[in-house]
Amino acid sequence: MPIVLFLLFVAVPLLEIALLIKFGQSFGFWPTIGLVIVTALLGSVLLRQQGFAVWRRVQEDLQSGRPPVEPVADGMLLLVAGAFLVAPGLITDTTGILLLIPPVRAVVRRFIARRLAVSGAIFTSVRQPGRPAAEPGAPRPSRSKPSSSGTVIDGEFERLDEQTKDPRWPNSS
Repeated sequence: MPIVLFLLFVAVPLLEIALLIKFGQSFGFWPTIGLVIVTALLGSVLLRQQGFAVWRRVQEDLQSGRPPVEPVADGMLLLVAGAFLVAPGLITDTTGILLLIPPVRAVVRRFIARRLAVSGAIFTSVRQPGRPAAEPGAPRPSRSKPSSSGTVIDGEFERLDEQTKDPRWPNSS
């Protein structure tokens, strides 16, 4: 995490400055300033348009009884895109505009979801057709076969006879 913060707060601004200087040397001062302003304006228009589209998707998911996981994730990525577009610079503007493109957001969303699932930060489940995905905090589906009565009791156990003798517990063996 410290390396990410270093890159975010030191390396990216230095690269932005170097790129703006090179761009200014090649094309001139005013075209460089104009490009930064145009990308910020274009990004803000696209951000507004995409934000309304995401809001409609959230409303549709809520009305149909599905958790709006994807639209909320898209909304967070749009927030990041907006922050990148506000920051002056060509790298951040390009990144912000790329995050405004729905297929790019889908790729980033899947990447982040995989990283979170691997780290154990979120519970993921396979969505079955016609059924909503499991919500965070919901009990995980049992993999065992149901008993003849149809009732499945899922739990954890600990074998007490395999514990080592602990001086804090005089009755343990």
